[in-house]
Amino acid sequence: MEKSQVNKNVESNQKFFSIKNGLWFFLKTNIMLAVMITLFTINRPEWRSDGGDKVTEFIFLFECLFILLSVFACLKPEKNIMKHRVYEKKSKNEWIGMAIAIISTSLLSLFMLPAGIPFPSTVNFVILSINFLVAVYSIVFHKVAIALYELNVFKEKDSVADYTFKYIAILFSGLNYYVQITLQKLPLIFNKPIAIVFVIILAMQLILTGTVFTY
Repeated sequence: MEKSQVNKNVESNQKFFSIKNGLWFFLKTNIMLAVMITLFTINRPEWRSDGGDKVTEFIFLFECLFILLSVFACLKPEKNIMKHRVYEKKSKNEWIGMAIAIISTSLLSLFMLPAGIPFPSTVNFVILSINFLVAVYSIVFHKVAIALYELNVFKEKDSVADYTFKYIAILFSGLNYYVQITLQKLPLIFNKPIAIVFVIILAMQLILTGTVFTY
């Protein structure tokens, strides 16, 4: 009976703190950051003289945020979320939907060309812009923003349109989603200030994205 109690206590401790969750969060966010830096690097010939410094600042800001959130991600592994994350072989419709979402986002980003940001770095600006708007919305409607993302991404899908909306949601609000489900583990007194700091960081990253290329 004592052994059973010890096992329960061990399980309870494991549920409260999970280094694996923190490392997984850090890996996912850094993969996203690596993709963004790759898009910047493609346009390196068009950087202004101090563009390299701006990209370094871009990386530094995100890394500071991701390291902090990775610590929080270790706390209280998400409930009622992980069970939706079933990784299966992608169907033909899913591949088509993913391609449509990426092409649509790329085409939308071309509207930023007149601002002096070259393609494909324009994709970074569009993704950060919409994540910024969703992050502002999430400050007040935190649970609603999370629920909308999960509805679009984790709900079972069949058609090309369903998968297209799934990957559009991932591109346009995926960063915000993973930040918000991490922040929901914290007391409100910490949750909201950090959510506001996240919005400020996104605004700064938008500015840096532009100043890599323009004054």
